[in-house]
Amino acid sequence: MSSVTTQGDRADALSRREFLVRAGAGGIALLFPWIPPTSAAGLSVRARPNAETSLVITWNQAALQGVRDSRLGPPMVARALAIVHTCAFDAWAAYDHRAVGTRLGHAFRRPARERTLANKRIAVSYAAYRAAVDLFPADKTTVFDPLMASLGLDPNDKTTD
Repeated sequence: MSSVTTQGDRADALSRREFLVRAGAGGIALLFPWIPPTSAAGLSVRARPNAETSLVITWNQAALQGVRDSRLGPPMVARALAIVHTCAFDAWAAYDHRAVGTRLGHAFRRPARERTLANKRIAVSYAAYRAAVDLFPADKTTVFDPLMASLGLDPNDKTTD
């Protein structure tokens, strides 16, 4: 077996960015199977009638921007993305009647009257925001604060409930 790489081999190889995008999309698909499939090239969500871009994909794109800006190596990238998505999942699980959080199980289950889509979006956003800012502090003012503002949320709100 030859260790020489041909031009054709390079064309078939994934770039680091393509790998990260596909790995992130695959991770999202496993964690949140109800999210519509995405295009590996552009992360554009298949259109549903009057559907917004998925909140999870929006936060994943922000986290990937943090990854690009931080220049972390592959093992640390996987860990960072796992942390952001686990935080988002645990926040969402508290507002679902069957989901079990990864760390504290049912301990933070919200009452049925609080399990609204708006509350889920707020909880997921604050969880992803706090994890992302902790992992990528250099992007707080350029990536994460503007995203929170675009979602109508206050990045300075430190409440936990």
